[in-house]
Amino acid sequence: MEASGAATSTDSQRPRLWTTDGEGNSHLNYPQFEYTTLNQEIGEHRFFVLHPPVDGLDYDDDHVRCELITVPLSEAPSFIAIKNARGYRLLIDVIEVDGKALVIPAAIERFLRHFRKLLDKPTPLWIRHLSLNQPDAEERNKLWTRELSDQMYAKATEVVDMSEFNTTLFEKGDMKGVMESEYSGGWSKKWYGAVEVVMPKVFPIRLGKVCMNPEVDPPVDDHDYVPLDIVAHEIRVVILMPSPDPSAPLVLHMGHSPLYSGVTYAALSYRWGTDETTEEINLNGLKKNVRKSLADLLRSLRYPDIQQPLWIDAVSINQDDVMERNRQVPRMGDIYDFAKAVICYTGLATDDSDLALEFIKKLRKPMMRLNKDREWHFGEESYDKENGWTYGENPIRGDLLATMCAALYKFLTRPYFGRLWVLQEWAWATNPVIVVGGNHDTSFEDLDVAAYNFLDMIASDPTLPGQIVSADTSISEVNVDLIAFPRKLSYFRHLASRGSWRSELNFATVKEEAPGFLETLIIARDFQCVDPRDKIFGLWNLARDKKGLDFKMDYTKSVQDTYADFARAWAAQHRELDILGAVEITPATQSFYENAPSWCPDWSTPSTASCLVRKERIPNTMMFALNDLDGKLYNADGGVNRDSFDEPLFTFEDNVLHCTGVILDQIKLIFEEPPEMPKHYRVPACDPISYYKFQTWTAELARYCTSNGINTYNDPLQAATAMFHGDSPSAWPLKQDNPDNADDERHPDEVYVCIPTSRQTARDPNSSRHVMWYGGSYDRTSAWDVVKGVLRGRRPFMSENGYMGLCPSYITADSSELPWNLAIVAGCSVPLLLREREDGSYQLCGSCFVQGWMDGEALLEMMGAESAEEFWDALRGGDDVMRIY
Repeated sequence: MEASGAATSTDSQRPRLWTTDGEGNSHLNYPQFEYTTLNQEIGEHRFFVLHPPVDGLDYDDDHVRCELITVPLSEAPSFIAIKNARGYRLLIDVIEVDGKALVIPAAIERFLRHFRKLLDKPTPLWIRHLSLNQPDAEERNKLWTRELSDQMYAKATEVVDMSEFNTTLFEKGDMKGVMESEYSGGWSKKWYGAVEVVMPKVFPIRLGKVCMNPEVDPPVDDHDYVPLDIVAHEIRVVILMPSPDPSAPLVLHMGHSPLYSGVTYAALSYRWGTDETTEEINLNGLKKNVRKSLADLLRSLRYPDIQQPLWIDAVSINQDDVMERNRQVPRMGDIYDFAKAVICYTGLATDDSDLALEFIKKLRKPMMRLNKDREWHFGEESYDKENGWTYGENPIRGDLLATMCAALYKFLTRPYFGRLWVLQEWAWATNPVIVVGGNHDTSFEDLDVAAYNFLDMIASDPTLPGQIVSADTSISEVNVDLIAFPRKLSYFRHLASRGSWRSELNFATVKEEAPGFLETLIIARDFQCVDPRDKIFGLWNLARDKKGLDFKMDYTKSVQDTYADFARAWAAQHRELDILGAVEITPATQSFYENAPSWCPDWSTPSTASCLVRKERIPNTMMFALNDLDGKLYNADGGVNRDSFDEPLFTFEDNVLHCTGVILDQIKLIFEEPPEMPKHYRVPACDPISYYKFQTWTAELARYCTSNGINTYNDPLQAATAMFHGDSPSAWPLKQDNPDNADDERHPDEVYVCIPTSRQTARDPNSSRHVMWYGGSYDRTSAWDVVKGVLRGRRPFMSENGYMGLCPSYITADSSELPWNLAIVAGCSVPLLLREREDGSYQLCGSCFVQGWMDGEALLEMMGAESAEEFWDALRGGDDVMRIY
């Protein structure tokens, strides 16, 4: 006998009941077991007497041994009934029965192999998939029934669920998975390529369910899921059946298949939506309700004459089985990774969606230039010394440009692009297709380039948002943060593929461990999902730094417990507390913190203030030139080396964080929002409000320092200018001290000129953390965009000791209230905002930028320490241990 579907296992070699030749074919070394006919008149049944392991034989040599007894049920010995005892029948293994070889599903062999360890003597088992001769049609028709199974379960001395047994061992690592031999050594990812459709071959259905002709007869019974074979890495592949009638009922078949197999499928990426209206579909000849939005989507994808194999999360995962969700969600990255195509359904077509898609094509590889009449030119252009720039043809003029921009804005801000689960679906997509109604010819690359160029147009022409609003009254304002969602999707795909998702040259450097989990959480914090726990679970397959992370997905836990468990696990894994910098105690988070410690970020709520611990914005540069954004931005704790200490710098006791920290200052004055911007206020090519705040607040900070005799900074205006760019003063020297980056011709009024950071090399300590090199210097428009990001949700303050900083806008400085303490904690790279409780512990309220603290200067200059390690070593373990609850 040859067994081409034989399973390989990572926990053993094949038992010696069979051997494999040099060509990979498996041959039985024992005679093949054959069933004999049951005498159904006297009620005969088969029982397999399972033997315990043989002492002295190792796993490889000791194959599973059974004896078969056939007796009437009334004469049956005490036996154990095994339910849910199915396995993927095309992945096979062999057991010995009465000295012969019986070929069975590998999952059942693994169950018997491990279950026998619990036995101290030969024990009879009744296993429906083995005790019945399935190829015998007469026996199958009479005995393959729910009534017989229920009868055997009632007669048994014990009933064991094989699916639960295998799953428990598998998750503990005591049972390994099996797969077809051609995939046992791994496989190579192909981001694009031709696809041959291969349908599933196994379509299991629950006993007692009536499966009629699904194309003809309406369903009668409700669909009930059959457990997945976790040993074979099974998934459920749904076959969308064709129909020439667009309004015909939806008919689907659900097959089981190992993830790593020759079966091909397209994974569906779509937005569930909040409308829970359902529609009944025909699934394997049974009734199942799905959301109306999914039903509409399937109709739009259905062909008149072609079957489509699909993986659909809402159908392929039993959403009512919490334990199955716990197991399947971590696999979704692999499911989308292995899919032969990913269908990204953005929604129905609208009156202007075709116009938006047309504009995306025009922005595919544009040469854009804004002329002196504020007209955008698209197309080829050239430059010569005599004539200067020669503009290409401008096919889009006047109101048409604003109309096309409005259509593009509405498309890029569709809710689909802000769905959290889409992040991993895009990141791993093979042969992705963006679908809008019936249109499916827009690529990921074209969409990303269009979003990049659209953002660049808005940044370069502050009048464009107003034109867009005027062109389409359904748009109340242009929110560029919403346009950033498609760019974030492309960014994570860029990291997952290490830049190979594009056909162009890749100039980026992506670290092997990027993106980190904290970086992913911060960048994706504004994305939406129905279950708040998915803010963690839905990003699991994106993060590359999970090794050593002691955290497990569990949908039975509350949101607060889920977030707190993750925060503890991340802090323990990294031995640092940067995750505290993502905390915001705002009115919107009040209910969350009624049952959660203040050191735990509420990821379910979008942030209101700019993040200081990690980058949260995708720079507006071409993706192929963008490095990963991972890593700390600051070192307020001195960049302390954790390996310098024998004991941890912090511990958790239930919901109390015991950490090594020091309060250095308090907020004295918080500056108010500037008055309304005067009409006709001159603004360069940047966001007008951010520019106005910058000009107002930098002047106010400088005046305050001068009038109050504060000499903390040599040049308060320079310190404020740098702070609003998220930098230290050294990154913004006077123009005369930085001639390489000065531009007297176009920017004669500049006082301070940035030292930008390089994309490809390690950042110079005196260069900017956020403003990048561009064209030999730096782009002022991008620098102003940095200011907008830094000032998001923050206002400047002055401290009691004369330091300027940026605090969250949600706090107020009222002398009648408890003071806002500015603290530095060992292991946290940014200053924290604390308030003392009655019991002497502290509430964490957020993070702050303090100019002159962000590189650990406070520990050396204010506290007089020789080094950060010396300072923290002297402080830790004493009465100054800080408790944050």
